[in-house]
Amino acid sequence: MKKRLIAIALALILVAAGACGAFFAVRYYKYRQSSAFAYEQLTAAFGPPADLVAIARMVDFQTISEELAAETAKAFPFFLKGPEQEREISKIVQNHALRVLKIKSDAKADEPKGSPGEPLTPEKELELRLKAPLFVLPNDFLEQIHKTVTMWPEGESTAILKAEVVHPLLSKKFTLVFTMIRRGDAWIVRDINAKELVSTFRTAMIDRLERRRTWQYQKNADTMKRMNETLTMQSCTAEAGLLADGKSMMLVVDVLARNGGGRTVLNTNVDATITDKDGNELLKRHLNAVKTTGPGEDFLHRWAIELDANTSPGKQLLAAKQLFCKAVWHNMTLQPDPAAGKEGNRRLFLNVEPLPDTLSPCRLVGHDHPEGICQSAIFHESSSKGKDNAAHSATEAKAK
Repeated sequence: MKKRLIAIALALILVAAGACGAFFAVRYYKYRQSSAFAYEQLTAAFGPPADLVAIARMVDFQTISEELAAETAKAFPFFLKGPEQEREISKIVQNHALRVLKIKSDAKADEPKGSPGEPLTPEKELELRLKAPLFVLPNDFLEQIHKTVTMWPEGESTAILKAEVVHPLLSKKFTLVFTMIRRGDAWIVRDINAKELVSTFRTAMIDRLERRRTWQYQKNADTMKRMNETLTMQSCTAEAGLLADGKSMMLVVDVLARNGGGRTVLNTNVDATITDKDGNELLKRHLNAVKTTGPGEDFLHRWAIELDANTSPGKQLLAAKQLFCKAVWHNMTLQPDPAAGKEGNRRLFLNVEPLPDTLSPCRLVGHDHPEGICQSAIFHESSSKGKDNAAHSATEAKAK
């Protein structure tokens, strides 16, 4: 009887164990079919290191790139314009994605780098960021997604993924929203908030152009102030007269300034504007002088400019009874001055740069964009039709 009870007990235990095992097996099977498990696998695939095979299996890059291409074509209709526009843009989107998948994720790769031996001050770092050619995806794109991606289910066959990526040159945080759907026993990431992302990127590009122009304006003002403090302009005079041949004329410009700074000036460039007594501009010239002027010394230089007397500027200069001259420094080079610390160990070049004409309307017909967007390197360097695009725009360097 006792043996019989033991056998029954063992049988019950086995049945219970089998039932528990089946229960947990079914539960585990269901978990493996859930969006939570797919999310776990996806975040693991993002690394580091990234599992390219797993990512390619779980992400529908074709659909995502097509969605981004469609919105890019709407926002930037000039980009690869033609019958195959969206298909060509889709290829470029996939190439960008492939690049960030293959490279080693490193946020420092996108950080500005100063010249060897030159300290990277906050001011210099800002300058390098604003002048650097713009790129689409940061080097650590995958790493940022891995750190920020979250998920919430929406039913048994759909889930939403959300991640945030900061672009180092745009100083902007982009929110990426993906849709993950169940397809059979697998989950696939396929849709993205393409319209919002493209619109935000365009706005961020314009913001960067505005910040670049504002920065350059302030830098020019600071440079001009320093040049004026170094060589304080005293006077600029101009006289014009006809030469003996009756066809040529000579314009003489005299500039007087005093070095009130602590460093010797080695050479200068000055912008001289000649006007009549009513202030009408008759001629503008960029004048160079290789002339050493030490602290406390006067800078006195004369330029003799020969012109054709029969040209419009020549006739106007000769017709004016009295000429007036306004001179402003364009650039100058200062001699090394060890007493000035690290900055004084090298020659100092002060220069006023033209303000970038990147916020005015694009000069190409039908382009509803600022000039800086039409000329941006991201629309030309990454394009397989770069030669065709080059015929329609200048380089970004000229825009700057």
